[in-house]
Amino acid sequence: FGDDLERIARANQENLKVHGDWVVLPPVVIDVATGRFGTDAAGGLYIAMGRTWHPIETVVYSPDGSREVLFRDPQA
Repeated sequence: FGDDLERIARANQENLKVHGDWVVLPPVVIDVATGRFGTDAAGGLYIAMGRTWHPIETVVYSPDGSREVLFRDPQA
């Protein structure tokens, strides 16, 4: 189309890619490839910390390389 809406959409998509996908994807791939994530029979998500598996909701990956693990209540 080549109109203003398309230009804005393309710019926003590029911004999401650079500041989203490029930030999150590499450390997620590393964590998955090294076996840090697992699931139980009910589909609950777990993260390995040392030799112990902990129930989690998610992991927030930040541009500075840090990770914030959001733990799940194991009784939930």
